[in-house]
This record gives sequence, structure tokens and C-alpha cells, in this order.
Amino acid sequence: MQKTVLTPFFESSEKSIARILKQPAKVLYNRFNKNMDIALQKLGANAYTRTVRKLLDNDKIFLGYSSSAVGSEVPVFSIYIGDSHLLAGIIPDIVRCSPESASDIIDIIKQLEQIFKEIHALQKRIDENSIEKVVELKNKSEELQEMLASMIDYPRVAEAIYFSFLRYIVAEIDRGSSIALFDLSIDLFKKLLELSIGPLMQITDKKIYNAAIDYIFTVSFTNLPPRQVMHNISKRYGADVADLLTKNGITTIKSMDKLPAVLSMIKVINITPIALNNAIAKRFGTNVLSMIYGTYDYFIAWAVISAHHSILFNMGPIDRDIQLNMEKIVLNYKSKVRV
Repeated sequence: MQKTVLTPFFESSEKSIARILKQPAKVLYNRFNKNMDIALQKLGANAYTRTVRKLLDNDKIFLGYSSSAVGSEVPVFSIYIGDSHLLAGIIPDIVRCSPESASDIIDIIKQLEQIFKEIHALQKRIDENSIEKVVELKNKSEELQEMLASMIDYPRVAEAIYFSFLRYIVAEIDRGSSIALFDLSIDLFKKLLELSIGPLMQITDKKIYNAAIDYIFTVSFTNLPPRQVMHNISKRYGADVADLLTKNGITTIKSMDKLPAVLSMIKVINITPIALNNAIAKRFGTNVLSMIYGTYDYFIAWAVISAHHSILFNMGPIDRDIQLNMEKIVLNYKSKVRV
């Protein structure tokens, strides 16, 4: 049911994340695992930290980097590699997740890349001089790997790992099949609107308002055509409500950027798209806009991690009960994940 095709906004950033291979960077990965274990202990025991720890234990975390991440506003902190029930790995972008040391991290990664190339070239033809040079380069490499490991922001990386794992489950296993999860998502979206522009809205008919929000959320985050969405609206809210919305032209609206038009149509508020976005960004931050205008898997992952006071999105929960219930539903799929 859900849309899993990323917009170019997200896709270009995901494709720019390169993986750091484990074989030549053993020191980095060993230090990373030790430091991450300490960070998870400090974060406490909950569904979030237990999940990240399990992924680490199963050797499913590969460090990544993107030089384009510096100064970029696109909130792609990690990616998952998986298909259906098989998860191959998760790659957090250590550059984007470590904003205070991002430039230094990129500099060290470039040095390591050059050293790895030199070592590879020297090992093709071993002689007395090359052996000495290889030892020298390996020692330098290990020093740089230790430095790199010390620059990583581990709490942010942990959150990025969890974020991508949630996305993987929603996009590859759930695929929009959980009605309960979808309904909770709509409820959370309405809470977000109420906290952003609630005092400005005049909701005279709650049933029509709920149906209209249900419609635009569903048509934006699923592949269902408007007619099918309205059929479902009719069954849920009644034919009279569906007919009213249809007569007002709601089926011409097919994406979330038309939300102001929907709110105006049902006479709740007249607001421009820019004013609405500014109100949401002022309350929750600009990155939240990317989740609203993104894909369903991004929206769910953001909703769950913000229940744990997200560092990446710099926000706490909108409605913690709703969000923890969403987390429970998503994590119920964990047993279906093959690693």
C-alpha cells in the first residue's frame, strides 16, 4: 500500500553514502564497536538501544561517509541495504552524524583512502623496500583509524542506525499492511497540525476535518488512487461526508503540498503553503518538513525515534503514547527479519 520510491530529494543523498570496508579498517571497526557499546550503556536499556545492540552483534553495521553531507540540509543520516525479509546491513553516515567534527573526519578518510591504495599497490610486488614501506603505512593507517573513531558522535550514529532499521521494516516487510500503524500515523499527523496551527484553526465539523486529513495523508503516503481512497473514506466516515468532500473537488488533490488547499476547502483555515511550512518548522524544526513531504517509511521512522527525544531532529515526542504504540507495532516485525 505504501509508497517506497524515494523522491530525488532523498535518493541523491542516499546514493552519495559510501561504505568503509571492514577488512582494511579493522582498527576503526574494533574501536567503533567498543565505543558504541559504551554509548548504548549510557543511553539506557529500551527497545531502541536493544535493537541497535542486536544489529551490532549480528555484524550488520557498516560505517559510511558522504563528503557532500557537510553543509547539506537533507536529513539522510543513514541507509539500509535489504530486500524483503533479508537485511544485508545498515550504513550510518558518520560525517553527517558528527557535525562538529565532519570536516576533520572527511580529511582523515581521504588520507586513509590514499594509504590503502598505496598498500595495495606495494603488496602486488613484495621486496625488501616495499615490506618496510607497507609496515610504515599500516602503522600510520592504524593511528588515523584510532583518531577517526574518536571523532564519531556515537549517540547520533546509534539513532541513525535505529532510524534506518525502522525504515527497512516499514518499507520492506510491513509495506503498509498494518492498518493500526497507519491509523496511528494519521492521528500523529493531526497532533502535529494542532500543535503547529491549532489556535488558528476553526474546526466546526470534526468528522469532515478527520475525513479530509485522512484523505490527504492516505493519498500522499500510499499508491492508492483518489477514487479508492474516497471509497475507504465513505466506509469509515459515511457516504454523506465522502460526497461533500468529492463535490468540493478533493479528489483533484494527490500530494501533501496541497494541504493548505484541503484546509481551505473544509473552511478550517486559509493559509499559504509558506506560512504553513513556517509554522510547522517553527514548532518542530525544518527537518520535520522533509518527513511530511517524504515517504511513509521516513515518516514512521521519524515518528518513532522522536519518541526517544531525537538528537538528529532536535525534538522530543509529539504524543509519546501514540509514538510508542507505533514503535511497538513496527518492532513486532523484528522476528521476520533475516540477517
